[in-house]
Parts: sequence; structure tokens; C-alpha cells
Amino acid sequence: MNLMHLFLLVPLGWFVLVAVKPRVHWYVRAWAYRDPEANEPSDTAFSLYRLGAVVMVVLCLVAWVQAFDLSGSDSASPRQERSPSAPAGELEPADADPDTHRLTTAASDQGRISGYSQDGSGFALYVVPGACTGRQVFARVVQEDEETVTVSATISSSDVSCGGELRVLRAQVRSDVTVGERQVVDVDGEPVWPCEENCS
Repeated sequence: MNLMHLFLLVPLGWFVLVAVKPRVHWYVRAWAYRDPEANEPSDTAFSLYRLGAVVMVVLCLVAWVQAFDLSGSDSASPRQERSPSAPAGELEPADADPDTHRLTTAASDQGRISGYSQDGSGFALYVVPGACTGRQVFARVVQEDEETVTVSATISSSDVSCGGELRVLRAQVRSDVTVGERQVVDVDGEPVWPCEENCS
């Protein structure tokens, strides 16, 4: 119970009392009249007192509930703690490591995923690096289901090399992954196409 609840408690008690015994409202005001008996309200007026008090009781209860909701939401908001690693099947935040950049099939300054292959040596991604990026690529499967295989590729921002011939980089993913008829997609859900002969 906070300060707002205490402020509401006093008028709520008063309106409940008036709703039960509306003459209490007159007794509080009667002292202002020289002849209270001659100025006593009619039964209709007391009925209106009761009706108004009931309405105010309802309004006070609504405000009371809202005050509880506000105080509860402030105190019960959980503290977000960063997990050291994303659970299985959950995509990790982009560029969580400041020394790497996530790649997708969309072209960027850091490069792009150009395709994949699966042969006797396993499942691998091919990456075309950017003009001024590192040359170390990390790839992994982040999610699998019956229809898709979601892959993630990151390229190192250390040991940056600018200029020269841009060679397609190969990153081994896992040797136990079998794509089969499933669609390979990047972390944005865009398709990654198999390499027929080479990826560029």
C-alpha cells in the first residue's frame, strides 16, 4: 500500500458511510444553520445523497485498483540479465562481439554470404568479404526444423586487409548437418543458394 492508497482510503470510507446512512451528510452540515430542523433536507434529497455516494464509492474503487496496478508494475519489472550464450533455437543479437560483423546474403561493406555447399567434407558456407575487412570467417547453424536450416556467418574485423583480389572465403559449418530437401536461409530469413561450381 502506497501513499495514493492512503489518500483514497479516507474519502472511500466517508462515501461508504454516506451511502449506508445519508443523514450523516446532513449532520455534518447542520451546524451552519441557525435552525437545523427547519432546514433539514427532504427524503428525496437524502436519496440523492445516497446515489451520489454510491457513484463516488465506485470511482474510488476504480482508482484504488489502478493505483495497485501502477505500483505493481513498477516493483515487479524484472531485471534483464544478459545470458552468456543464446539458447538453442534462438538467434543471437547481431554483432554481439565488437570484433566481428554478422553477414547475410545482402551486400554490405563487410561482405555477404554467397552460397553453401555440402559434400563429403561436410556443410560449408561461402563468403565474399568486403574491400576492407578481415579474412577470418566463422559460420554455424543456429536453428534447424523440418523445412529450413538457418545459418549465421560472421567475419573478423581484426587483421583488416584493404585492396587486392577479393577471394571467396570458405567456412566449415558442421560435418553432421544434412540439408537434404530443406531450404538454407540466413538469420534474416533470406534464402542461401547452393553453389553449383563456385560462389561469387
